[in-house]
Amino acid sequence: MAPSSPAPRDAHSQWASLNPRQQRYLMVLYALDHQAEQEQQNRWHQNLPREPAETWRWIPYATRSPLANPTPAQQLLEADGLRDPGAGATLAALARRGLILLRDIDIGSTEGQSLQTQIRLTKLGRATARTAQPAPPTPSAQPLPEWLMEALATVARAGPDGLPKYEISRAAAHRLGPRGLHLIEERQAWSYQLTVAGTALLKNSPPSPQP
Repeated sequence: MAPSSPAPRDAHSQWASLNPRQQRYLMVLYALDHQAEQEQQNRWHQNLPREPAETWRWIPYATRSPLANPTPAQQLLEADGLRDPGAGATLAALARRGLILLRDIDIGSTEGQSLQTQIRLTKLGRATARTAQPAPPTPSAQPLPEWLMEALATVARAGPDGLPKYEISRAAAHRLGPRGLHLIEERQAWSYQLTVAGTALLKNSPPSPQP
């Protein structure tokens, strides 16, 4: 059985324990992680091959080459005035709390091999960052079309690993997903789960009339 997601109170306490600088670093990383996830979902909707999560969840942070350009993470931090010699200590603090993982790997480029520091958000790291997001909107009293409600219910009936993506249509996934109503989200690279808003909508929906 897959491990359960961290309890919200754990994520909230983690967020509250971070100083403003650490919070901003975590939000920059979360934004980049979410962007990478959206790119992979777009590829799926376009019938294009996708990278495994073990690849795309690693965020390039710094490439140790005099010819290397700043990574998107460094550019975002620099725009906030947070790209400075204290970056290493801030990342180390996030890693100690179990919010991120760090690794150094060799990457190839036109200039040859370079060492690159990469960062991956943990499940706790993503949950902690989500606590700083606006609360999900209250589900509308206007019922969803029957075909979308059925797709949502199908996701709800899935096991702990989520619903395999091929079990609902691409149209339903697009309408219910993060770029639509955000009632479902990716559980794993190949499966969906309900969001808080999706769970609330199903709980508050009247039962379907019996034939």
